[in-house]
Amino acid sequence: KVWDLKSMKEIKSLFVFKNKKMNYISTIKISSTGNLLAASSFEGTTIWNIDTFQLITTLPKSGPFVEFSPDAKTLLTTTKSDGATGGYNEIQVWKINHSGAK
Repeated sequence: KVWDLKSMKEIKSLFVFKNKKMNYISTIKISSTGNLLAASSFEGTTIWNIDTFQLITTLPKSGPFVEFSPDAKTLLTTTKSDGATGGYNEIQVWKINHSGAK
């Protein structure tokens, strides 16, 4: 949820997944440019435009840890490789633009 701290009123609810399923969010990061927010869980990552509260993209099977590059053009996420047990053993690199991630 996004709150206006002066009025203490909710401005917007941002859901991690399109189906609005309740989900545990493990990491939230704001880009250095201040206009992107990445919310990550054990099921995936969503990237939002903070200025418009528009969902830019959903990255399934990514997370639970995320980090933007200093120029906010790249997002790093963790994941488990197929068949892996235990911790997260891969880093995924996503190129970010305002129409999605690749």
